[in-house]
Amino acid sequence: MSGHFKLIFLITFDTMILDSNPDNLSAQPQAPIGKAALQYGFILSMISLLIFITSYYFKIDQNSAIYKSLNWILSIGGVIWFVWHYKTKMNLNRLRFGQGVGLSALTGLIAGSLTGLFIYIFITQFAPDYTDQLIEVAIREMRNQGQSDAIIKQSMEMVKVFCSPGFIGSMMVIGALIVYTVVGLITTAIIKNDR
Repeated sequence: MSGHFKLIFLITFDTMILDSNPDNLSAQPQAPIGKAALQYGFILSMISLLIFITSYYFKIDQNSAIYKSLNWILSIGGVIWFVWHYKTKMNLNRLRFGQGVGLSALTGLIAGSLTGLFIYIFITQFAPDYTDQLIEVAIREMRNQGQSDAIIKQSMEMVKVFCSPGFIGSMMVIGALIVYTVVGLITTAIIKNDR
């Protein structure tokens, strides 16, 4: 064998031995993040939807501290839980930084998309008065801030856009993507283990 072929043979042989070594296999990430993100995203979107529907039927103010706190607890706690769960239960207690951030971003995209879609369907099909309620709240807040009727009237077109089901659904996607990615980045930096 020539020198080049010997080198290629040795590198290939060494790689095959390393790849068949159980210790080396356990050091490699085993669980794909796509399947995990789909599972986590579905679970968290269903919880978000349940909170949203419950608040609608029980007339809970979505600007209230209780409602906002519940959503923040779900978002932050959910990200911490699924990053930890993926690391310890699905990935042999291993977690690379890019893996954790990628999992968080993908889960946020899936959870936000599902929640946004379901809320859009719920508002348009089952709660057509929801948009009117939001507009009334916005008008009340503008009046409480001392704005004149003329300014309120000028702002109505923009208020209607912000209160539309499409805008609400879109903001669910963007908000979940940003929050899940940032919290996932911090969580992964704390609990990562790529050795």
